[in-house]
Amino acid sequence: MTTEKQNTQMEFPVVWPNPDDAGKMWLQDQLHCPDPMTPLDFEFMQIVDGGIDRAAQIYELPIRVEDRHINTYLYMGISPLDRTEIELEEMTQRSEEKLEEAMSQLSELWEQDWLPEIETHLKFLNEFDLSSASCSELSDHLAETVHRLEKVWEIHFLLFIPTTLAISQFEDMYLELFEPDDPLEAYTLLAGYENKTLENGLRQWKLSELLRQKTDLAERLKTASSSELDVIFQELARDTEWLDSWKSYLNEHGERSDKITLNTPTWIEDPTPVLKNIQNLLLAPQRDLITEMSTVTSRRNAALENVNEKIRLYPQAIKSLFQARMENARKATVLKEDHTHWLDARVFAATRRLILGIGARLTQSGFIPSRDDVFYLTLEEIQQALTSSSRSVSASERIDERKEIEHRFAAVTPPPVLGTEPDEPPPDDPVSRMFAKVEGEPPQKSSNKSELLGNPGSAGKVSAKVRVIHQLDEMKRIAPGEILVTESTSPAWTPFFPSLGGVVTDAGGALCHGAVIAREYGIPAVVGTGEATAILKDAGLVELDGGKGLVTILSSNNPELE
Repeated sequence: MTTEKQNTQMEFPVVWPNPDDAGKMWLQDQLHCPDPMTPLDFEFMQIVDGGIDRAAQIYELPIRVEDRHINTYLYMGISPLDRTEIELEEMTQRSEEKLEEAMSQLSELWEQDWLPEIETHLKFLNEFDLSSASCSELSDHLAETVHRLEKVWEIHFLLFIPTTLAISQFEDMYLELFEPDDPLEAYTLLAGYENKTLENGLRQWKLSELLRQKTDLAERLKTASSSELDVIFQELARDTEWLDSWKSYLNEHGERSDKITLNTPTWIEDPTPVLKNIQNLLLAPQRDLITEMSTVTSRRNAALENVNEKIRLYPQAIKSLFQARMENARKATVLKEDHTHWLDARVFAATRRLILGIGARLTQSGFIPSRDDVFYLTLEEIQQALTSSSRSVSASERIDERKEIEHRFAAVTPPPVLGTEPDEPPPDDPVSRMFAKVEGEPPQKSSNKSELLGNPGSAGKVSAKVRVIHQLDEMKRIAPGEILVTESTSPAWTPFFPSLGGVVTDAGGALCHGAVIAREYGIPAVVGTGEATAILKDAGLVELDGGKGLVTILSSNNPELE
């Protein structure tokens, strides 16, 4: 279901599970989870964010992380540790040493430690026989899965923190040394390296080029409605060359899905988003994506020659530090994309298969009305249903109540902040600056009602119509060259970027995923506007200046702004 959120005055009541929560600051995770979450998805996101907390302990970062499920939205609280000033100084010193070591060994840690362990957990998840397992065995497997997911998401943030910090530190040093006019100039040196995200987009483009050779089907696909895509796809399945390429693509990339939630189908289950993107690639002027990507590499190499000439004038200690940070950032840029292939995609897909298998079993017993209703249960309720006779009593009434609450709040824009904001400003340290570049600085409000201000995401200017999209399955509405306006983008969205004119998001900073991939494809992006999806309307004309973080409304298609 797609529900356009509105800024309404509807009451957003907050009942704190712990009275002390009211004294803390809670941020709605708009970047990763802008939409209402089912009870089960929230519990799995607690496992995900628990990985931040455990990684912070290992790296001795002085923070702790908690989640709250408030009116179906995910709110995250990051609290400082209660330590003396001396203890914090000592902890900070140890943390810096641990993170420096991790940043210098990223490739080795990934190849020798982290990836092999992830593959072990994936093997456990994928080889379990759902169909023949008893309810008791399903219960035991679910419990073990939760335990393994805790380890997997600990690895995720053991990787994420030093990779993102490496990129952030490189940018900070670049800006300090060279003071460029373009605030995004440092990222030119990190673009154009092969990674799984770019490979995904390239393979979709190759599928479109293969289809372009099949003139009749290509022409029909260009004008096909969403309902006709299935018919054309069935015809394509009879073409051996196409089918082999299609299966190969799905085998490698088909476990991605729209959002980082378990209740979202993967592309293996519903390939419509991929077919729609192939349709857009066919509708756009024919292009050579391989040559375009090599142009990005050439631009990077030219920038590297230029910066090497500049850094030559500095003392050796600074030159060595700069080269080390640039190499760390280069490796980090690749790993930042590659790890999502395994964690955000494959681990979530394998976990989803288990949950759907349990949902099918609980449907057979009459405990829930339909398979996907399992997402409206909690882990405890699922375990009770699998291990006791309670599944003989239908849970349909409580599921209906939870769906009604979700439906009610889906039309509400949740407050970005709840609780009590701290009196003191946020700390100015490398890790805090790194997180700010991912989440984005709070957007400024322009005095000009025809302007939206955000964070620079990807340099460049473009004037085009906008298309406001809330979910990936709505991408069928966007035409080649239009500007995508959305809350945020996940890795699954980025194969669509080559056919876009630009990107505008409500959430994110220069290191959010949408900004990173927009730079790879050379399309302008403004991120973290806070309100683009509420202000901009379909078919409105805007000028996008990604380097300045500015959206100028030329023709709004919104009577309130005329």
